[in-house]
Amino acid sequence: MENIDNTYSLSPDSVQKKKQYSKIIKELKYPLLITIPIILIQFFTISQFKQFPGPIYGGDIYWHFGETLNIYNGAMPWANPQVSGEYAYYGWLTQLLIAFIAKITTLNLVSVYMYFPVILTLFVGIVAYALGFELFGDRKLALLLCFLWIGLRYTVTDIWKIIGYDILMPLLILFVLKSMRTRKIKYNILAGMTLGLLGLTHVSAFPAASVFLFMLFIYKSFFFQFHINFMPKEMKIIFSRNKELSVKSSIKNAIKLFFPMFIIGTAIAMLFFGPIIFVYHGNAVNPLQEYTEPDMSRYGLPMLGSTLSNTFFNLDALLNENILSFIFSVIVLFGLYETIKHREDTEAKVLLILVISAFISGFHYFFTLPLFGKALIPMYFYGFLMHSGVLLLFVFGVSKLQEKIDSKTLFVLLISFFAILSVGMNISDSYNVKWANVGRSEPNPAFSEIAKWVNDNTDKNAVFLSNEELSFALNGLTGRKIMISRRTHFSPYLDIDERIADAYVILYGNDTKKSLELLNEYNVSYLYWDANWLYFAQNEPSLTSLKYEDYLSEYGVRFQKVNTYLDPAWSEYHPKYDVLAIIPANWNQTQPWSDGIQEHLELLKTFYTENKTFAKIFKVEY
Repeated sequence: MENIDNTYSLSPDSVQKKKQYSKIIKELKYPLLITIPIILIQFFTISQFKQFPGPIYGGDIYWHFGETLNIYNGAMPWANPQVSGEYAYYGWLTQLLIAFIAKITTLNLVSVYMYFPVILTLFVGIVAYALGFELFGDRKLALLLCFLWIGLRYTVTDIWKIIGYDILMPLLILFVLKSMRTRKIKYNILAGMTLGLLGLTHVSAFPAASVFLFMLFIYKSFFFQFHINFMPKEMKIIFSRNKELSVKSSIKNAIKLFFPMFIIGTAIAMLFFGPIIFVYHGNAVNPLQEYTEPDMSRYGLPMLGSTLSNTFFNLDALLNENILSFIFSVIVLFGLYETIKHREDTEAKVLLILVISAFISGFHYFFTLPLFGKALIPMYFYGFLMHSGVLLLFVFGVSKLQEKIDSKTLFVLLISFFAILSVGMNISDSYNVKWANVGRSEPNPAFSEIAKWVNDNTDKNAVFLSNEELSFALNGLTGRKIMISRRTHFSPYLDIDERIADAYVILYGNDTKKSLELLNEYNVSYLYWDANWLYFAQNEPSLTSLKYEDYLSEYGVRFQKVNTYLDPAWSEYHPKYDVLAIIPANWNQTQPWSDGIQEHLELLKTFYTENKTFAKIFKVEY
């Protein structure tokens, strides 16, 4: 009988893949050696927080948490977290991930939100190391990039930035590099998926990353075959061309390389941008960026100057005795010089085009303001790309310094000192930053009671009415829908001026029939009051457009014409507007609204702080 050999043997391809995976796993130990201690420090820092490290009235962290609650309670991530029946106007990938983890683990949502940066730090370290190794082919430099990229992420105020700035963007650069070097379609696909996910993190991420890819496409299409040789001694610049490559073939190759990235990325990003384009048609009736961004017609040149100096030669840091920041900026400048000098290398090309893309997208207003009178969140565009650019330029500069310094031991000691000192400064900052200290303080117990009561006793789609700041806080605490909110945290595609005018006709007007009609129109079920109502009415009054002057007067709402800023966090470079500042019907701490609407309110619950009335929730009776 013939013997049958049942021994299983791997194919040569399988053996090769197994070796590659084994090598990758072994390589992971290096970033983990750096990342795990940072994670432990970060975990210890966050464990001291007794509440979110940010203001409940107007703090971004509460806005993001309200969006997370909205998804956690069963809403689709692309649904507006404040207004029923509308679409999201802010990236929701971060909030979706947090809600999903809380659901599948059954852990407390607040705890998951707080500690989510700890999880992300692990990915930041691995991605930064992988990018560093791909760019520089040197373990020490990859570890340095990992160390610098991690920093110390004790804060939870801008988690989307960790995902967008520190994970997805370096991951996109990594996949683009691998795609350019290997021509493997899998890296094109991965780059496209990463680009698409960037489109779900923040409204600025997808356009900024697309500018970077488009600039690479332009280079590969039209400039790839040209070479520029600088000859400073002879005072010459020589242009040469590779005649073996035609422009037609260059464009064809560039399309093969980048077209899949754009198609896949755009398809995924449409989950967020689709409603903005096809439902709202991009019509920003509440132009947030005009209120929240400086007026670039006045601030444009100062911004360019300060950006260049802070990035490449930070004399202000030197004058303020911040030697570390000054040295960092000088090495970044040296890295830029070396990038230009070695521009024929693939990694130098990609890095140089990243920096060029950051400046084109960040300072586009020099062209768009004269032509169209518009500038699109330039500081976000610049920051998103240059965050990666600065770190990579620094390590690129260090890599070239390493070649010039004879003593490797001295070099390693200097870089180790720099990295450790950087983390030490971040640890120090975590104890001195204002909102981090707020996070360590005892929260107002009434807020947790409000959140629990609303969650237990109202429908998840119930609509609450209050003034802007109190509405913002309630949405952040509970995820419940609201009629109005702070205009700078409200959808750009909904008319906040109209809503504010209607809200105060309801609250401060003298026509109860009209008030009930509007309450029914906006489907308002509850009114929320807390002890800060009149404080905000006096210090941050409700503002609406001048076009509602006759409307407010008709229904007895008092107001005053003022010229002021529409963003509470204004600077001298922000624009001012002529608007109507609304005055309460009663300067009564517990009833600032009119007597007419008071007759249609049923008190459901009162909340106390230190035996004093802090908040009330009323049921609206039609």
